[in-house]
Amino acid sequence: MNKKKKIKKIIDILIMSLACLIVELGFYFFLLPAGLVTGGVMGISVILQNFGIKPSYIIYGLNGIFLILALIFLGKKFFIKTIYLSILAPSFVFLLDNILKVPYDLIFVKILETPMLLSAVMGGILVGLGLGLTLRYGGSTGGMDVLQKIISKYTHMSFTKAMYLSDGLIIVGGFIFYLTGNNYESIFLAVLSMVISGIIIDVLSISGRSGFTYFIISSQHEEIRSSILTQMERGITIIAARGGYTNQARELLVCNILKKEKISMDLLINKIDPKAFVFIVESKEILGYGFSKNQEAFLENILKEQNDKSNPPD
Repeated sequence: MNKKKKIKKIIDILIMSLACLIVELGFYFFLLPAGLVTGGVMGISVILQNFGIKPSYIIYGLNGIFLILALIFLGKKFFIKTIYLSILAPSFVFLLDNILKVPYDLIFVKILETPMLLSAVMGGILVGLGLGLTLRYGGSTGGMDVLQKIISKYTHMSFTKAMYLSDGLIIVGGFIFYLTGNNYESIFLAVLSMVISGIIIDVLSISGRSGFTYFIISSQHEEIRSSILTQMERGITIIAARGGYTNQARELLVCNILKKEKISMDLLINKIDPKAFVFIVESKEILGYGFSKNQEAFLENILKEQNDKSNPPD
């Protein structure tokens, strides 16, 4: 691994560590004092804290169990990838609770108007922000992620459905706990917090890589192709097409760009051929060289695959 890659890997780890801290701050200062069960090991710790068990101990214990399951069912590679954040997450809670002795309700008691509502919103924002950044940089905080991946692997259920299943059971447990205490408000606030987290996670982990796909038909297609390659520095796919009315052969240009590049792309096409027929499709996620986070590694893999094909083993 060269120096540039080492520095990049260190930066990625630091960003994921910061993201993990953001998750735990949202949990510790907002969800925990408000008693909101939003799924995952954090949701279980909120329920069990009412029986006198410190949340950090619960998260340590559950993450440890899930790490062992990850090693057994998901392999060594996933285990190594997950172990750092699985230990770091409860360590932040342990530090705040047992070493620094920071009370859970430090911020909660200072919110004079609608403390439960603001805690649900702020907890959802911080947890969503932290988890979204963690997923965007290829990390995993362990915990229920492990169980969800195991369920997905051995039942052929999609990861999303496995997530809804496991977190749903925890939330149902929280609802039962709320109902026995006639705490109906917390049920709806927990759902609100989950929805906020889900939206932010989606924006950061997936929508952050979204863009537009351009389909271009023009008599000036060669000039447009050349300009996109040189000015936009984007790749082009050329597809042979035929007009349904004229029955004439045409070349269809297909190009993916980031959202921030749309105005530049529109101006480029309009300048060369104002009469060009263009239709644009919003792409939820674009992956590959030119769009993936680690461009060098992506290109190296492509070159390696091409080399392996051209030099098959004897």
